[in-house]
Order: sequence, then structure tokens, then C-alpha cells
Amino acid sequence: PDEIAGTAESATFTSLMAKVNAALKGNANLSADQKAAVALIYPQVIIETFKQIKTIVMLGGDVTVDDFGVFRAKWKDEYWGRNPSTGDPVLVPAQRGQAFSPSAGYKVGTKYGVILTDPQAKTYTP
Repeated sequence: PDEIAGTAESATFTSLMAKVNAALKGNANLSADQKAAVALIYPQVIIETFKQIKTIVMLGGDVTVDDFGVFRAKWKDEYWGRNPSTGDPVLVPAQRGQAFSPSAGYKVGTKYGVILTDPQAKTYTP
């Protein structure tokens, strides 16, 4: 397991942003000026991207992120439940929630511990 091997990792938004910043600083294809510009604007771009995903899903739509998955609104029909205190039947109204469906590349890559695109996942053999 990843926890035993010491490879499992958890991240907060701040630590994730630090990892992205370090990766960008290490990118040999960017000039020093480009790296400085990216460091100034990338946090706002990422924050705005997350806001837009949340807004689209909140309004009932879906967002597909290639090689990652689909974020979507998901409706649950009304149903009859029970009041836990009295046991009386209660009609629970329809509710909108959220769902995430990982892409093929995400699922296969996670299963085998590698990063894959969706086309690579179709032909990947461990």
C-alpha cells in the first residue's frame, strides 16, 4: 500500500499551489521573465478556474477536463423516507448534488500508479 511505501500524500490548496509553483520554476522551457509572470498570475487563474467549474455545476451543467474526468450536477428524485424520531413517513424533496466521474486515464493510471492520458489508458499494459 502507498501508506506503507511512504508515497501517499495529502495536500491542501496552499501546498498544492506550492508544488505547482516549484514545477513551473523548474521548467527549462520558460525564461526567467516568463517564470516571474506565471508566478504572479497562476494562483488567480487556478482559483478562477475552480470558481467557474463550481458555477457551471451549480447551474446544472457539467465540465469535462480532458484526461481527468467530468464534474456534473446530479439530481436525486424525491422519495419517501422516515422521521428518525417518530418513524412517520416523510416526503424528501428532489435535491441537486454533485458528482465526479473520473476519465479512463485517471482510473487506469490510479490503479497502476502511473500518469496516463485517456488514449494511453486504452492500450496500457502493466
